[in-house]
Amino acid sequence: MASNQEIQNNFFQVLKTRIPTNHSFVDEISEALNLSTDSAYRRIRGETLLTLQEITVLCKKYSISLDALLGNSTYSVTFDYYPIDNERLTLRKFLEMVSNDFKEADKAGSVEVIYLARDMPIFYLFQFPEICAFKIYFWNLLYQDPNHKTEKFNLDQVDKNSIDLCRFIWDEFVKVPSIEIWGVPTFDAILDEIDFLWESLLFESKDIALRVCDKVTQLLSHVKKQAELGYKFSDGNPVGGKPGNFQLYYTDFQLTHNKIMINGDIKRIYISQSLDTIITTNPFFFERNYASISNALKRSTLISRVGEKERNQFINKCQRKIDILRNKIQMSDDFT
Repeated sequence: MASNQEIQNNFFQVLKTRIPTNHSFVDEISEALNLSTDSAYRRIRGETLLTLQEITVLCKKYSISLDALLGNSTYSVTFDYYPIDNERLTLRKFLEMVSNDFKEADKAGSVEVIYLARDMPIFYLFQFPEICAFKIYFWNLLYQDPNHKTEKFNLDQVDKNSIDLCRFIWDEFVKVPSIEIWGVPTFDAILDEIDFLWESLLFESKDIALRVCDKVTQLLSHVKKQAELGYKFSDGNPVGGKPGNFQLYYTDFQLTHNKIMINGDIKRIYISQSLDTIITTNPFFFERNYASISNALKRSTLISRVGEKERNQFINKCQRKIDILRNKIQMSDDFT
């Protein structure tokens, strides 16, 4: 059984992954616990044990699961919960945490990101301001009081701060090796959302709706190019990518939810169901899910670098769905 000092040392190792690398770790602890620098150092070195109140403060401030500190029961898993609500800034807080995870992963060097994609992986949307703005609008719409008058979507509503943060996260995601499992339904969600807004007359104009469709086509072309080259890059700039840091698999199996696994010194799982996300570092839960995804990979087809026929079939199926929606909007006379 680990000693109290070992448990505390492990806790601080987890805590370091939640603090931006350009911040002083000791200063963060000192400020959070209202301690002198010397007192903070003694706790970091394990010379002074944290009190229960101090543990609570740090866990709340840096969104750390108690699984990172306590013994992890096989049958009891603690999750952090992130409802995607832009008005209460939980969306931004969630994005900042993901960004920090990727920065730490890149710094560690030996890490991989595994993405089981029921819907289009959120990071890809971040490259295209029009799509990113559309998704944020749609998320906010789902939380809005139905009796409240809804403003129509237009590109002037783009939140520049959120867009800048999203682009920054993509830049970090590009650096980290990722293994991704997609299916044809992976593209369905965003197309269904565009169709819903169109049918609900919530686009400011037909041109804006068509522009969003065109950006989805551009995104699909980008994914195809990444798969051909076998590495991630920012749209339109394939030079300088890390060879082999992108593996894309196709599966016919039904994907029930989105799951991101960060497999490195810190092992963390993000599970998204509908709009909200739960997160855990529980090691037993991680290993069970890792084994499950490993089995899913064996039943899937690798379509990056190899599998050109299967890759083209997958991309063409997705493009046909985009074309059908775009034609529907283009031919419609019902827009007011």
